[in-house]
Amino acid sequence: MDRISLPIARTEFGFYRTTCTCELCSFWCKIMPGYLVPFDLRRLCPPGADLLTWAREHLRASQGWVAFDPKTGKKLQIPSLVPAKQANGYCHWLQADGRCAVHEVSPFGCAFLDQHMKDAQAERRNHAGRQARLDDFAANGPYAQVWHMLMEAGLTGGGEYAKAGRELRRIEARLAKRTEQQARKERRKQRKRSR
Repeated sequence: MDRISLPIARTEFGFYRTTCTCELCSFWCKIMPGYLVPFDLRRLCPPGADLLTWAREHLRASQGWVAFDPKTGKKLQIPSLVPAKQANGYCHWLQADGRCAVHEVSPFGCAFLDQHMKDAQAERRNHAGRQARLDDFAANGPYAQVWHMLMEAGLTGGGEYAKAGRELRRIEARLAKRTEQQARKERRKQRKRSR
């Protein structure tokens, strides 16, 4: 009897990868691709490739997550690496057919977050990602080294939150309109059947 080998579910920081590819979840590929965590560098950079050379082509340095301590007013910033973008603003890895060129090993911010999560769940995942970045920066690890090299080279990206918010609201409105149209159509069918 032949054995069938099933793919192992990808996990990071104890979280399972998300699988949704709906319009709400995949629109980020066109506006603001997800951030990387240190482990992503090992997955994405091909074996034998020079990490810094590879990163110049595929990644950008982002200012990342910013928060203010309400007690002290001090700013806390956790820089991040994000995918480079195409000329049209889409993610570097988004192909013409709408598929991701690196889907199996996509960055943490793409693979482990989606629009259907509760805020608390997304925050737990984001917190783990921020902590991993902080730890790497504290140790001057590869992630930090790549970020500094890209920043010094002026290869920056990220921060398109306002554009992302507008686009998300547009998509949500279109989906709500489509849902309402389908509901009206269904009500008409029910009225016809009841006559």
